[in-house]
Amino acid sequence: KPGGRWLHTQELVDPGDIYQAVFQTNSTGSPRTFFYTVVSAQMDEIVFDHDIVICQSQSNAGNQDSRPQAWGKNMVGVGGVFHQNTLTTADDSWSFGGSIGPADDGRIKPDLAHFYDNTRAASSASNSAYTSTFGGTSGATPITAGHFGLFFQMWHAGLFGNSVGSSVFDSRPHSTTAKAMLINTASQWTFSGTGHDLTRVHQGWGRADVKTMYDLRNKMLIIDETDVLSNLQSTVYNVTVDPGEPALKATLVYADVAGTTSSIQHRINDLTLKVTSPGGTVYWGNNGLNANMWSTAGGSANTVDTVENVFVQNPQAGSWTVEVIASEVNADTHPETGAMDADYALVVSGVSGNLCAGVGPNFCTAKTALTCGPSTIAGAGLPSASSSSGFTVSATPARGNRLGFLLYNTSSMPGVTFAQSGTLCVQSGGIRRAGIVGSGGTPGACDGSFAIDMNAFAQGVHVPPAGTGTTNPAGFLSVPGTTVYCQMWGRDTIATGELLSDALSYVICP
Repeated sequence: KPGGRWLHTQELVDPGDIYQAVFQTNSTGSPRTFFYTVVSAQMDEIVFDHDIVICQSQSNAGNQDSRPQAWGKNMVGVGGVFHQNTLTTADDSWSFGGSIGPADDGRIKPDLAHFYDNTRAASSASNSAYTSTFGGTSGATPITAGHFGLFFQMWHAGLFGNSVGSSVFDSRPHSTTAKAMLINTASQWTFSGTGHDLTRVHQGWGRADVKTMYDLRNKMLIIDETDVLSNLQSTVYNVTVDPGEPALKATLVYADVAGTTSSIQHRINDLTLKVTSPGGTVYWGNNGLNANMWSTAGGSANTVDTVENVFVQNPQAGSWTVEVIASEVNADTHPETGAMDADYALVVSGVSGNLCAGVGPNFCTAKTALTCGPSTIAGAGLPSASSSSGFTVSATPARGNRLGFLLYNTSSMPGVTFAQSGTLCVQSGGIRRAGIVGSGGTPGACDGSFAIDMNAFAQGVHVPPAGTGTTNPAGFLSVPGTTVYCQMWGRDTIATGELLSDALSYVICP
């Protein structure tokens, strides 16, 4: 591991030490450069390893020469906009002040921006003196960091329906989630076109705005790195937009391992954001947002950025889908599972209703050597930590009058041979069983189906019709935001033995 700063940051997040910090801010840095350097890579490693928000000033070159720390993928690079010491934003401008993006590989930088001029700050004249003429991105960066501090306090207060601990440090979400929250709720400066003074790579995603965040607190879907994807897997979240909603915004942020400085592309993994309207219109992450405040429909998947947004103005009312796709998983960024997989933060605002019923698409391979053919698993209803009914997981077809049960865990695994050439798709370490159920149907026929109400099982009111099973032994079926991976096992015939369906994942709602 690197010395110096890596070790100092480790101290900051050590739960047994005195600091227990949740963010850093830096208004100095290494000599300016246009390139992703070993310093940039070091900062990406520090943020990835220690899961802490680090804000970094872009610098004040008026062009793409920036602090190499700010070019880090996992960093929060902060730019600056002149506010002219007025309340209105109509006269705000970049005016060749703060350093800007894009990064040398095309990534959108800075991530956020704030006031470049007339910042009230402590003065070196005396211990009690202040100046109102401080500025530059050295002023914009601590302002932005202060907004992160307010966010962490809001999170600790449980304002977003999140669980909390005994302190801000104990309550803190992942750094990717904090970054996604501030980007998603930032106020954009009005602009149009890549040649505009306040174009995207001059202002980033706007300026941090905790008032907007507070106002949207009950209209948010928040995934705090609770979903894990292997290569080419995806998870779909179903959300509802009410009539008259002014904006739908979706923000995907994922932590990436250190990039290769000699490469023309610095991201290693590639997670993709896709949003689909009730009418079938598709919006890909960041499409059209370089030149406009609002997303352009269509286009193609973004393969450059580790921050992807879809911003839709006056969205169509109805059911929208938000999909996160693991387009390339080249490095393991979720070491907890031991598999090659990746997690992410997702924030969707401007939505209501079913905010966390993310039933992902089926994955893995069902056993084919069955008398009734491969069995497909499906989920119907709303997964809930508090409701005692309404979310059924079933596998069809199945041989009639047989017994089976659901296998589940909080992580998936690469398919491994199991149960007479079937494929086990649920992580075997700590695997759970949701009671024994009957398939119903006609004995010997193929009209059976294995089904279990997982909400009732989680609440301890599920009584299996044939046999018994331990109710929610792991406890996580009652934790909102948890992603559950599941697969059905059942009896087939004496000759072929056991049924194993394909698998799916779902996210537990409050």
